[in-house]
Amino acid sequence: MNWKEAVRETLFTPKVAAERLIALNLNHQILWSAVVLVAVLNALVVSLGMQLMPPDPEVLKIMPAVMRSPAMLAIFIAGGLVITIHALYWAGRMLGGQGALGHVLVVLAWLQFLNVVVHVGLLLLSGLSPGVADTLSFVASVWGIWILVAFLDAAHGFNNPIRAIAVLLLAFGLMMAGLFILSVLIGSTVPGGA
Repeated sequence: MNWKEAVRETLFTPKVAAERLIALNLNHQILWSAVVLVAVLNALVVSLGMQLMPPDPEVLKIMPAVMRSPAMLAIFIAGGLVITIHALYWAGRMLGGQGALGHVLVVLAWLQFLNVVVHVGLLLLSGLSPGVADTLSFVASVWGIWILVAFLDAAHGFNNPIRAIAVLLLAFGLMMAGLFILSVLIGSTVPGGA
């Protein structure tokens, strides 16, 4: 399968694309390296976008410091991807999914790679036509969710997109619960915290 065919399948028959990716049976070391690579590429694209089209000074004041450092942003994105991959894997297992962590890992790494490509295209387009770029960004987001559902369906072996949607919702809930617990722990150790 060549790159062009892989992208076409991902866009129009995402479950088939996911099954092909899973069939590659790549080892976890390669896949985790791919996750780190897409995190770095994503951070570079975001940083480049901020250099080419700087945010309003008022927005810059309230922007988290992590957004102003490409290295910190890459670490933040990589950490978020690791958490997301595990949440989607465990949520799928809780709902009867039979897929391995590597299955979720390969489809998420590929989807994030395509996400970087889309962001580069939108960045280039936003310099020419911000309105069109905004519209295409919305379309890409909705399409990306559809692809993610199909990818999760294949990764967990459900053959039921409704269960894949349930995995997304459960994973989101698990991540929110984890963030809440983390914030309570951090807040309770900070002087004057909760």
